[in-house]
Amino acid sequence: AAYASGTPAFGVGAGNVAGIVDETADVDLAAERVVRSKTFDNATSCSSENSLVIVEAARAAMLAALQVRGAVMLDGAQKATLQALMWPEGKLSAAVIGKSAKEIAQRAAAQDAQGREAWLAIAEGDPRILMVAEDGVGHDHPFSGEKLSPVLAIYTARDFGDAAAIVARIYAYEGAGHSVGLHSARPERALALGL
Repeated sequence: AAYASGTPAFGVGAGNVAGIVDETADVDLAAERVVRSKTFDNATSCSSENSLVIVEAARAAMLAALQVRGAVMLDGAQKATLQALMWPEGKLSAAVIGKSAKEIAQRAAAQDAQGREAWLAIAEGDPRILMVAEDGVGHDHPFSGEKLSPVLAIYTARDFGDAAAIVARIYAYEGAGHSVGLHSARPERALALGL
């Protein structure tokens, strides 16, 4: 509507915020902030992280810090089940939008006969976030887009430059114009992302 009014306007694409965690980050503080953001209103806010791009040197510590706070990393089979639940016909399903991680795990259990017990165990652990490892971007990788749920795509980057490039690819697919989260002890990196 703003563009159609004839008045100049700034706009952004679909909400699909990505965050970067570099090798200098305080991973406990970063994990606390990500979990707070990702669980607020079951991640329906357009400012909630949808992807976390972690520099390889910080990956193990960051994932451990997230797991201590209730985030659960899914395996490949669970990721496939979750993808089928979330995008049954290529479009994000209302079955997951605004639902808790526990409720999503319960719905996945109902859909996955082979993995049912593992999903129920996840649900019984009262997860706060479901995490999936991702390495691609675009329609063939729907976890690279907006999820409107406490599901977080985890990317691994070689270094800060690679992390910034991954975020650029994610935003070129979905989320152009949005801000980027940065967990770093190097303020010049925030300036670099603003260019």
